[in-house]
Amino acid sequence: MSHTLITVAAAATTVVGGDAEHIMLIGVDDLLSAALRSDPPRAEELANAIGMVTDHLDDVVRELPGVVGSAASVVGPQMEAIAAVEIGAPPVLPFLLTRDAAEDVFRTLATEPEIDRRRNPGLDASQVVPVVAGCCILVAIMRRLHLPEITIRAADPFG
Repeated sequence: MSHTLITVAAAATTVVGGDAEHIMLIGVDDLLSAALRSDPPRAEELANAIGMVTDHLDDVVRELPGVVGSAASVVGPQMEAIAAVEIGAPPVLPFLLTRDAAEDVFRTLATEPEIDRRRNPGLDASQVVPVVAGCCILVAIMRRLHLPEITIRAADPFG
């Protein structure tokens, strides 16, 4: 089975599967500015944000069909924040996150106003706003790529 590496950043999300790479021109900042404007985000804003990512993932699946159902890892500060919320403390990476747990963190953070998100144990203050966009990206990835789990890894400091 192949391994997929996904990097979630402010302006893009990169998917590497096998020897091929696809850069999706959508990232955390894009979702925050284009879709997630309310506090807390309205249901239609969340659906639109997830839909925007899913549209890009459709292109990934066409170009890299081997990523569907493959073992996958994800890196990015919002991904680490999601792991922190799941366990209530800074995570020890790598951290294996199930789809059910990802969906649970998404539901929790997406329905809380910013002031309540600030009280989540383990959630760094710098991630209180962008973590909602990160959740939308993560659940879209897990849903579209049919991933029962994903490993959250630390970013490579050299690459």
